[in-house]
Amino acid sequence: MDETAYTRFADLVNRANLTVEDHTRIVEAAQQNVFRIIRHLNVKQLLIEGELPSEFQVFDALLKVGSIGAYTRERIRVVRELQQALTDTETPEVAEAVQRTRQLVTEHVNGAQSVTTLIDTLKSLRNDTRQARDQDVSAGVSMAVDILEHGLPTVYSPANAFNRLFWIKDDKDLAGGAVSARFIDEVVDIAGWDAAGAAGGAVGGAVAGSVIVGPGTAAGAAAGSIIGGASTSTVATVKKVWDWIF
Repeated sequence: MDETAYTRFADLVNRANLTVEDHTRIVEAAQQNVFRIIRHLNVKQLLIEGELPSEFQVFDALLKVGSIGAYTRERIRVVRELQQALTDTETPEVAEAVQRTRQLVTEHVNGAQSVTTLIDTLKSLRNDTRQARDQDVSAGVSMAVDILEHGLPTVYSPANAFNRLFWIKDDKDLAGGAVSARFIDEVVDIAGWDAAGAAGGAVGGAVAGSVIVGPGTAAGAAAGSIIGGASTSTVATVKKVWDWIF
């Protein structure tokens, strides 16, 4: 065991005090600056290699955007550091558990007709995992619910400027009280990635937080959820626009 990696994760978790609001701030920053993020990526190299930008590349590009406020930038930097620290603690067994949890959530939310119905599905899954005494997964799904509910008025709203630009056909959708099918499909897809990332991140964070004296399982899981959700939904947002451009 590389105790240095676990110590670094524990130290960062104790100092970071991450909240659900931090997740929303980071995703909003990515939405508002999606073209600037892509400009700071090595687009030519990625296209030559036929690859999409990774979570680390997207966060590094986001940190290069000059128009982001100081507090939000600091939160992005902290999550980026925690993201690396959590990755450094991950064993093959933990990586498998994280992937298994993400797949579980993805399978359950697949076919959701809106973000609110996706949240309801997650609440049912949360209850099932609690009954099964699967504490780490239950904690992750619960955090995913909190993250999505907090983002409903902002990152998942049809009034959001990013969503209006890319996914809503015209202002008649909003004026009539309805939104286009494309908006629903795209936003629910990102929310599904968000939920899966948050739940999987909680599993990895719980393990890392429990290995040595420090934040403990609960704090590690909470931090892991914010890291996982912010990473996956931010990357999903950039990838959708990437595909739209290229």
